[in-house]
Amino acid sequence: MKIKQFILFLFAGFIFSQADHTVEAGNFFYSPANLTINLGESVEWYNVGGLHDVNGVTNTITGDSFNNPEDFYIPAISGPAIIGTYTFNIAGTYNYDCSIGSHAANGMIGTITVIGSEVSGCTDSEAYNCDDNESYVFEIGVTSYDN
Repeated sequence: MKIKQFILFLFAGFIFSQADHTVEAGNFFYSPANLTINLGESVEWYNVGGLHDVNGVTNTITGDSFNNPEDFYIPAISGPAIIGTYTFNIAGTYNYDCSIGSHAANGMIGTITVIGSEVSGCTDSEAYNCDDNESYVFEIGVTSYDN
């Protein structure tokens, strides 16, 4: 019975997702590991099992900054569950990993390439950094104001 509930939950999560793209997180993997998206599109990370986060700040293996166009981080959550959604509003290449235990060292790393030159604003109100009024950008614990 639990397997049927899990499959229904997993299926429903993908149907009702408002994100433009979904990345699965599981036992030492992100799938797809490499994703190309357009500027202003959102990515949702779905945890199929275990405890995982999405760390786009510091490389867990080396301790060095990823030097992404902007840092992003979505806190860990046990799955199956949606880890979170992020809207990419700056073009460039974003590297990220799972900073839990030895997950990154065992291959749980990913890359998102964002192409484009303009963004008309956030289209996913569930994203951590979305503000419909575009007056500020919210990232876990950080608020910056446009001038």
